[in-house]
Amino acid sequence: MSVLLIIVHLGFKLTGSEGNYFNTMSYLPYFALGSLSAIAFRTELLHSHSKTIFWLGTIGTVTGLLLLPFLNQSSSFLFLEQLIWACLFSMLLFGLCMRKESDSIVSKALRHLGQISYGLYCLHAFALLAVFQLWTYLQLGETTLAVFVIRPLMALALSVLLAEMSYRIIEQPFLNLKRKLN
Repeated sequence: MSVLLIIVHLGFKLTGSEGNYFNTMSYLPYFALGSLSAIAFRTELLHSHSKTIFWLGTIGTVTGLLLLPFLNQSSSFLFLEQLIWACLFSMLLFGLCMRKESDSIVSKALRHLGQISYGLYCLHAFALLAVFQLWTYLQLGETTLAVFVIRPLMALALSVLLAEMSYRIIEQPFLNLKRKLN
């Protein structure tokens, strides 16, 4: 299913259809990739081949990252950039989960980000849009530093703040209620 979604996505890209950041449909292949990774991990399907998968993933990701400057020149191949990043993070998470001492590696801050991750997922687009609109309204300019460092950090901070509020006000009370009912 994941491979089929990636092929369909590729077909739309090669025909000139522009993806839209706020269009969830353009990210379905990557959700499917994450789902397949989770299934493979939970069923211990790939555990016996973890070193091979790690090295294949690392070599593929490094090769992909080296090709990024050339792929960025054509919007038709933007999906490859997204796929490379999706594979990179899938391999990173898979590798961390496979380690026996993974519990000791992960900090409390990273665990907390995991707790509020649904809020991050739901609210990050709003935070990006809000920061972009504020930046445009204040006419702060489009410098490289602003585009690649300042605005993303502002959007990240706003996303975390909104996700934290969402978790405490909405999610946590429902999780507590669920525990009480069980």
